[in-house]
Amino acid sequence: MILALLEMAEELVSYEHADHWWHRRNPLSKLALLVGVLGFGIFAAAPLTPSIYGVLLFGSIWLAGELGGIAIYQELRKRKGFVIAIVVVYGVVNLFFGRGMEIGRELFYVPPWFRITDRSVNFAVAKTSFLLSSLLAVIIVLKSTRLSDMTQALTQVGVPYSFSMIIATSIRCIPMVTNGLKISYNAQRARGLELDRGGFRDRVRQIGFLLFPLMMMLLKTVDQMAIIFQSRALDFASRRRTYLRELPLAAQDWFLIVMSVGGLAVLTILVAMGVVQWQFKG
Repeated sequence: MILALLEMAEELVSYEHADHWWHRRNPLSKLALLVGVLGFGIFAAAPLTPSIYGVLLFGSIWLAGELGGIAIYQELRKRKGFVIAIVVVYGVVNLFFGRGMEIGRELFYVPPWFRITDRSVNFAVAKTSFLLSSLLAVIIVLKSTRLSDMTQALTQVGVPYSFSMIIATSIRCIPMVTNGLKISYNAQRARGLELDRGGFRDRVRQIGFLLFPLMMMLLKTVDQMAIIFQSRALDFASRRRTYLRELPLAAQDWFLIVMSVGGLAVLTILVAMGVVQWQFKG
């Protein structure tokens, strides 16, 4: 189970070289899409907002990914564990214990805890759709974007190069951490470690046997990376940098940015004016 989760996390951040529509888009437009999905998703995941908005958001992102060259169905199958966890934790739990359980028309009740109302069903579907939509947006961004292009795009909008480099390096280091944890896990299992045995204190102590060698391995890697950066004269001074690949903003990129960020801004203004009713608390 642990190895499966690590492999899914590593696969999530791996760029796949291709020449599809999403791969040709500027990273800024894909980041704008991610911001728009998160913003619209928060609105759609409110208990009093009809869940159809969350379902439509999920369907739209799925369709956009498929039409743009990202095999969404295959990507979700690779991350079946994440999808099941989202459905169980945020779908089933919110269905019985989430916001909206105390309000709305009662549909099903088993004393003393299991009570389902039309509002709790609405909130469970909306919350699950929002999280799945966010997962799809992250997949689209990471599977179609080089991290070097991400760094360049962030510097183009005024983000300091040091922050851009740290963000890209942190994402790039996720596979390194997962590989280190897999090495530590397999090594400790060869020595007789069994995480599924013993009481709570024993299991916590066994997890420490995994984390300590992992931290030593990561500290050694960080020291090596610092030496590499210094040997290549990398600094974080504020200066104009040149890049091997230029990232122009095409008309399609501007369309994505305007539709995502502009649409989210319009929705925020309408909510502030009271034209669109939004209440997060049930």
